[in-house]
Amino acid sequence: PGTAILFSPYIIHHRPDLFAEPERFLPDRWAAGGSAAGLPPGACVPFGVGARKCIGDDFATTEAVLALASIAGRWRLRSVPGVPVRPAAEQILHPERMPMRLHRRSPQS
Repeated sequence: PGTAILFSPYIIHHRPDLFAEPERFLPDRWAAGGSAAGLPPGACVPFGVGARKCIGDDFATTEAVLALASIAGRWRLRSVPGVPVRPAAEQILHPERMPMRLHRRSPQS
């Protein structure tokens, strides 16, 4: 009792025994039947766990899905060639900068 336990979601989410190719961006791992389907509880903790879990996790997930659907429905995003994306560690790990080129989608696509 009274002991504080800290953990790193970044390290947990990069464990090769839990995630195939943990350093690669593989969004399909989260699709139905993807490689992440059989993960044990606690293997993915993007909003923390327990008493310190983010109270806005459901809102954040919903907002992200709606924003991405709105943006991706109108624009095709491409990274700017030759610009490396470097991680920036602050409250959360995020890209230091990630310039993108936007191309308007045609109504038919």
